[in-house]
Amino acid sequence: MKTKLLLFLLLFCAIISGCTKKKDSPLTDNILYTDINKSVSYHQKDSISGTCKDLVFEIINNGLTGYSAILSQNDVVWLCDGFNSILLDSLNGQVSVLNENEVISNEGYWGYVNDLKLDNFAGKGPKYIGYRPGFYPSGVTHYQYGWIKVELTPNRDTLRVISTAINNTSDKSIIAGQLK
Repeated sequence: MKTKLLLFLLLFCAIISGCTKKKDSPLTDNILYTDINKSVSYHQKDSISGTCKDLVFEIINNGLTGYSAILSQNDVVWLCDGFNSILLDSLNGQVSVLNENEVISNEGYWGYVNDLKLDNFAGKGPKYIGYRPGFYPSGVTHYQYGWIKVELTPNRDTLRVISTAINNTSDKSIIAGQLK
């Protein structure tokens, strides 16, 4: 009787332990880094790939205040299940100037790309723009977080787009300058 009870308990424990759900491993970073090295000057637009629409950089001359650097999207109508957004300063609505090692995540004030001025980057050396493509193929929005490294001359007449990286793991933050 004891042997049957012991076998039953062993079998029961084996079944229970085999049916318990294993804990999911934490999401790992899947960083895609791209070296860009493009220079944009007056009368010369250039772009980098974005979600559905490319991100377009240009320098304009607005007469009174001189040159101004602008970030926008191309005008191509593309039916897809995604969008681009940029990390903005909640106080003034300008693109946030990020330093290396700052965390880019869901925290913060995210706005759509629509002729955003980059003039607050002027003369500060290489800095980062927080970038967030969003996707909703199953009806639920998922984000990928990334950065764009840029440098704008003090007089705002030349913008250098240096590099970009994105964490391809959905809903996982990235650190400005993170390569792996």
